[in-house]
Amino acid sequence: NYKDLQSWLARLVPGRSPLLSLTSFRDGFAPGADDGWSFGLAANEYPASVDGALAVLEPDFGDVEGEAGRLADRIRAHGLSYGRYWWARYAPGESRRI
Repeated sequence: NYKDLQSWLARLVPGRSPLLSLTSFRDGFAPGADDGWSFGLAANEYPASVDGALAVLEPDFGDVEGEAGRLADRIRAHGLSYGRYWWARYAPGESRRI
């Protein structure tokens, strides 16, 4: 649901782009140009705020129809989890891939 929420926000807010996948980020480098970058995956340690997400989807905590309403219903039914995330770190002179 977090990925769905981020995609919905990307369509709603001008200038906001969807979440970038690790593969897309790494594919953006020219061959050999990623020296110094390390990449990895980790589990998010922080709990997601269901109330915060619903406040974005339903500004006055009212019923909303359409895509936002369906997403709010799924979040209420199944919760909201950040799950795993990818990270990238740049350290000149180092190159490590995980």
